[in-house]
Amino acid sequence: MKLSVSIQALLVATALLVGCNEDKKDEAAPAASAKPTAAAKADTKAKGEEAEGENEPAKAAVGAVKAADLKAEHNKHIVDNLNEICPDTHCEGEFNWDFKTFECKAGKCTLGFDATSHTTKKKLSDKLTFDYAGEVLDGEGTETDAFNDALTKAILDWEMKHR
Repeated sequence: MKLSVSIQALLVATALLVGCNEDKKDEAAPAASAKPTAAAKADTKAKGEEAEGENEPAKAAVGAVKAADLKAEHNKHIVDNLNEICPDTHCEGEFNWDFKTFECKAGKCTLGFDATSHTTKKKLSDKLTFDYAGEVLDGEGTETDAFNDALTKAILDWEMKHR
């Protein structure tokens, strides 16, 4: 049943985003949100090696960020992260998603995307808007559970309308 695939994708997304699979992660392919601990970084530097991600751009946030306070770099971070986790989450549903834009204004967030049906191969370019005014990013620059819940619900609602 197609609904169960979307529910399964939601459960996988929630597990990945909440970190329930910490003990099941493949060491050879760490999750995008996996971060080395301070002790691991210090140990790496002591050995004269570069710490993983040391030459990567800085996190999108330094402290919690509410929807009303998102800047362009935060929006880009959210779009990039959605596209990175999609093969293990939303893209396992009825559509293959390519997220393009994200922004929040006046308590409403809008996500722009292309969605291609796995069955009909029909490509839809669209935007979805959902109510959200709370914290989007936590103090480490990671999307909050409340934000992910609101976003996932909006995506699933869109999928139900476009079957």
